[in-house]
Amino acid sequence: MKNVRLAAVAVILATVAAIVPAAAQSPWSKTVITPPGSYYTITAGAELGFIKVLINTIQIGTGGSTFNYVTQGGEEILFPYTRYSVDLSLAKRNHIIFVYQPLLLQTQTVVPAGQSFTIDSTTFAAGTPVNVTYSFPFWRVSYLYDFVDTRNWIFGAGASLQLRNASIRFENGAGTQLTVSQNLGIVPILKVHARYQSDGGFFVQSTVDGFYASSALFNGANFQFEGSILDASLQTGVALTNGAEAFIGARFIGGTASGTSQYTNANGAWTNSISGYTNNALATLAVTLGARIH
Repeated sequence: MKNVRLAAVAVILATVAAIVPAAAQSPWSKTVITPPGSYYTITAGAELGFIKVLINTIQIGTGGSTFNYVTQGGEEILFPYTRYSVDLSLAKRNHIIFVYQPLLLQTQTVVPAGQSFTIDSTTFAAGTPVNVTYSFPFWRVSYLYDFVDTRNWIFGAGASLQLRNASIRFENGAGTQLTVSQNLGIVPILKVHARYQSDGGFFVQSTVDGFYASSALFNGANFQFEGSILDASLQTGVALTNGAEAFIGARFIGGTASGTSQYTNANGAWTNSISGYTNNALATLAVTLGARIH
């Protein structure tokens, strides 16, 4: 992971360094690496910045506490943020997009005097140091079709499949108490994208992936489970004639999950929760510098 982050930094710095000489050249082109007339274009992108957790609460077990990661779990600070993508464009208007989004929030807290909280069936008493892990990376593949593709405007819509990979862990400082709740599943998502680019190469674009479902048919589970996801970004930057572009962006990532899984510690993996019930709400805001190379 460290090498991947260093590579992302190198790509971003190289692209930003190219802005000054390239911005003064002729109007932008989508690619110079792909031979003219080719039916495909490959675009690789990376973002690097910080993420702020706005809301993150969880309840595991119907008798469990509603734990606030921000006010109780140490997530009031900023965390590093990275994101990577590859866009395969076919016949100009068709896009197959791959995204990897790591998200690992590890914090430590101490339960105040006179208080306690319960996660699943484990109670952490007053004075207990607690190591908290909220891990929610995802992999996403999308299909996008550009209904509008002119010199200055692009608008597309499509659908995505996201592989969720959640791991929630609470462990006391002595290592004598540990509760784990993990989940792996596929989530369907709707996708829209819009971009305006001036003849000088400056652009503004927005991409939104989002979905809400309250039935097993649509939420990627084979049991009743209510869930939602929203991944919305706004970026502005400059496109370069050497097939690269640099940008600054803001991204909201959030979602909810509520329901009782049929897979528990008793009839599934040991790392499933004991009761199966989960209620989680997440809202974050990331600010990044990024680059794409066609």
